[in-house]
Amino acid sequence: MTIKSKILAPAIFMLIASLTIPLTVAAARKPSVHSWVENDLTPFVIEQLATHPRFKGQLVRFVVFEDGNPAPRSNALALTLRDLLADAVINAPGVRVGWLNTSNDKTRSQDPIDCTRDTVHYFIGLEISDTGNGNYKVDLRALDLEERSWVAGFSRSWKGSFSHTEYRTYRHIERDKSFLGQRTVPFRVTQPDLLAAYLAHELGCAILRQQSGEYRVTLDTDDEKGNSLDGLVELVSNNLSGQQVLKITTDIDRANAVLTGKAHHIDENLYQYWVIVAPADASSEMPTVSASAYVHLPDLNAKPSIFQTQPRVAAILPRISVAPANADVLTGMHIVELKQNQACTSGVSYAYLSRNGSRLQSRDDHCFAMQVKTSRDAVVFFLHHQRNHGLVRLSDRECRQSTEARIARANETVDYALPLLSLTRDALSPAATWQVDPE
Repeated sequence: MTIKSKILAPAIFMLIASLTIPLTVAAARKPSVHSWVENDLTPFVIEQLATHPRFKGQLVRFVVFEDGNPAPRSNALALTLRDLLADAVINAPGVRVGWLNTSNDKTRSQDPIDCTRDTVHYFIGLEISDTGNGNYKVDLRALDLEERSWVAGFSRSWKGSFSHTEYRTYRHIERDKSFLGQRTVPFRVTQPDLLAAYLAHELGCAILRQQSGEYRVTLDTDDEKGNSLDGLVELVSNNLSGQQVLKITTDIDRANAVLTGKAHHIDENLYQYWVIVAPADASSEMPTVSASAYVHLPDLNAKPSIFQTQPRVAAILPRISVAPANADVLTGMHIVELKQNQACTSGVSYAYLSRNGSRLQSRDDHCFAMQVKTSRDAVVFFLHHQRNHGLVRLSDRECRQSTEARIARANETVDYALPLLSLTRDALSPAATWQVDPE
């Protein structure tokens, strides 16, 4: 037995080694996704964009796809790979890349303004998909925006596993800054420079498209005073003046137009900020031009605008029981009236109906909440089904990417304030069934 063991042991060891060594070598030869983008994908994209007749003189924009559509929010890994590809392609001869509006955007031109980078013909995008068992696939495709079809032959794919760092980045959700200014990715109040640059670009191109004459403007900043946008109109005018689009004057007699700015309340902390150049003389042939961008302004407590139709409901009582039947964990569910508005999530006054349901009123000291009770300790998520949006999660005023949850202790109630002013008429319209696929 001893002799056989001594003879077999080396044989078994060699068998294991012969099986594992090729696998190790093969794994080592598999390029990481970053190496694939740098060494394989970038040369392919540059060659296609520079030499293929279809892309000659055409403007392209680099995006991240999700289900075949440009995603305003995506995982940080996809955005990093997109930026890595875009940075390598931007300066390639024969390639035209669109205006991105990011803080490190190399395509912006301050002097003079360049409006030719706005009309994009193709989206070049990456999309990451989970193939299971810890493996992932990264696809590159090009979308023709005029034909709304994929460009044949313009594709590359990578398959493999991510490193620990790449996986953490993949799990992290971020806003795509190239969508800044749109409703899906509004500017933040801490980005006045980027907001001003964006508005100046949009307004400047609108001014250059008109052919009635040159604007000499004075500034009207009355709508800005006392809020976080104070000085934004002046910042926009400085950008436009530096780009030689219009002339700023303090002499009212010499001015033929006025530059104004105003924030319009859309929903809770979301505003649409407009900058407008209007002729000083109403009979002037010079047209009024404008530009807008969406921005989050948490410190402006504006009243509901015309865009916010109050909820159409029968009545809201101090306590409405909506307890589920045959519940296991959830044993009680009610809509309750909270006496202290500090519990409300949006930081604004909440609307409520009088007891007889005759009219909507506004109360600063009341708001409403969903109150639940569980039979045992549980993690509770609050969701809302909206007719035009489907099933959405409720969160606090920050509305972070990670879903907000509450801890419910056994036989204790948990209150979750309801943002009534953010619910539109469509959101509260009665329906016989849930829409699985809303418009």
